[in-house]
Amino acid sequence: MQETFFRLLVARQDGALIQDVRAWLFRVARNQWIDSRRERQRYWTDPSADALPSGNYRDGRPNPEQELMRGEQTRRISEEISLLPELQRECLRLRAQGLRYYEIAATLGIAMTAAVDHVRHALARLRRTFRVSR
Repeated sequence: MQETFFRLLVARQDGALIQDVRAWLFRVARNQWIDSRRERQRYWTDPSADALPSGNYRDGRPNPEQELMRGEQTRRISEEISLLPELQRECLRLRAQGLRYYEIAATLGIAMTAAVDHVRHALARLRRTFRVSR
């Protein structure tokens, strides 16, 4: 956490224009977490490393088929999100960025209950489309 806030301080001293500090901090913290996991994984040895795990290369990356499937899934989700009504799509995007419902409502100039309803309806539609249970 200290490193994350230190990077914020350095970025601001370097003159970086950070629109959403909260989102920036989350992104930096997440990237640091990913980097630390990769670093630990590099030196961690699995006792069963002699045998190739099914579906993965030894380095832990997904195989080409898995990458293709993940890309297709991402494309389908993006396509379905683009079909949502504009207000639902915008509320969902803001919620995914970590904004609270009252912040979404203030940003879009709508009632907080409307923001909650738009996110709820958007998620319900995506669940139905992809048949995901709660």
